[in-house]
Amino acid sequence: QAGYDTFIDKFCQNETTPSGQRSCLQKVNATLLMGQSPDNLEWCTNTTCCSKYGNTISFVKWAPVIDGKIIPGHPMNQVRNGKINKSVKKALLGTNLNEGTLFIPRLHHDATPADYEKWIGTEFGNSLAPGVQELYPASNYSSPWWAAAMCVTDGMMACPSRATATGLTAVGVETFLYQFVHEWDEGALLDKYLGVCHGSELPFIFHLDDGIVHLPNGDDLPVVFTLREHLLSTRMVQYWTCFARTGLPQQCYGDVAWPVYNTSSDMNLRIGLEITTNSHLKEKACDFWIDNLVYD
Repeated sequence: QAGYDTFIDKFCQNETTPSGQRSCLQKVNATLLMGQSPDNLEWCTNTTCCSKYGNTISFVKWAPVIDGKIIPGHPMNQVRNGKINKSVKKALLGTNLNEGTLFIPRLHHDATPADYEKWIGTEFGNSLAPGVQELYPASNYSSPWWAAAMCVTDGMMACPSRATATGLTAVGVETFLYQFVHEWDEGALLDKYLGVCHGSELPFIFHLDDGIVHLPNGDDLPVVFTLREHLLSTRMVQYWTCFARTGLPQQCYGDVAWPVYNTSSDMNLRIGLEITTNSHLKEKACDFWIDNLVYD
């Protein structure tokens, strides 16, 4: 929505109705619009949304617009209000330990604490910046860049996932939550800034040993699992296929029972070379993000 508002501010300031804005944008030269892509447009310079929430459009540039028809509302609010497909009875979802490492192009790996503080203000806005700074002090991480990566991991990935699990559970959907924590040995040798990045669970879920993975830098990397990674992949395939077949991921093969999520025990499965259960995943951080309505 912030991106859409920015285009309206730039090209169609005098249009106040959805139909007028749509008609106006259709008349703007396409080349001019393409030239204002998220990579070279300073987003959120005039909108109320972004003075409050900052430049979060820079994290995900391809998000759809809530138009009230095809997408009637924010998915998080739809879940909270029970407005979901009633045929959904079970759900399995989760995130990776370092989801944010692929989504902070505006901060360099060798950023200083001052650079990090400025980044927080730009990305999250004046109202959220102090809270983010307090929750993710650079001194708690190996570098300011890694602190920023955790901000994005929690605010944009892990906490929305946990909140979705909470919402689904509230409307009677039996839900299973996970956190994937294993850093792929081969990937760590090639890029020390990937960590357990967005998408790094997929070679394990689809058992892509001897397959090919397309890296963020454009390289194609042959997948080579260690013996322990091969075993981890086998166990993950068993959990996922069993869930697809029976709706219970631990029923078929898993030697560690995957607990059903509920808000009192707040349990999830922690998936690494050792698979364990965990409770209250990122509770303090997620309370902050939910309380500050980043998902509205």
